[in-house]
Amino acid sequence: MKVLRDFLKVLTVVLAVATLVAFFFPLVSVATNAGDTISLTGAELAFGADKSAALGADSANLWKSGWFFASFIFGALTAIFAAVGFFKSQKWNGAALVTGLINAIIMLVIRVSTVGSYVDLRNLMSQIDAESASYNFTMTLMMILSIATLVICAVMALVRDKVAVMESNGSKISIPAKVKKFLREYKSEIKKIVWPTGRSVVKNTIVVLVMCAIVLLLVWAVDTGMGELLKLTYGVSAS
Repeated sequence: MKVLRDFLKVLTVVLAVATLVAFFFPLVSVATNAGDTISLTGAELAFGADKSAALGADSANLWKSGWFFASFIFGALTAIFAAVGFFKSQKWNGAALVTGLINAIIMLVIRVSTVGSYVDLRNLMSQIDAESASYNFTMTLMMILSIATLVICAVMALVRDKVAVMESNGSKISIPAKVKKFLREYKSEIKKIVWPTGRSVVKNTIVVLVMCAIVLLLVWAVDTGMGELLKLTYGVSAS
């Protein structure tokens, strides 16, 4: 079990780093008005880039995409947390699991959507054929890597928890056991709830509505009275 844990630690770090490295490869291809094809890397999509030379234009700046930027940040955090978790406590693995989940969701949403939904090409519209924009295989690979990182990180969390329970000689409770215990306690608490009858709901609703009406009238009376007082005192309108 310990060997499996160490192997999963290494695999998690490798997958997280591979996902991050994929950002520096072409993810999107788009045809230019001149008939050529240019590629846009993940880093260019995340941080923006000057594509003047590639398009032969005086000024052609690719605007950055917030979604790719967020994916890069969460991918980097996942790699960092996974690397630190290789040497430190299990809580770092939990942090990598959370950031990996967010990154996997972002990558999945981007990949299943059209390029124009999350890649901002507006500033290049005069030099390119926006309808020809498409994701490269690297984009699909990066999505697969991010999901694989999440899955392996989750499995590693369970394995590390199992090893910790074994080393504690039963003093610690495993994650599945904690979940079962929580569900049993939740079910027990739900049974203690006393649900109101229909008649009670109607009665309480009427009481709330009456109190709201009373408060509304009080606020209206105070507002009107203050307005009239201002008119009498200063000869001005309250508005």
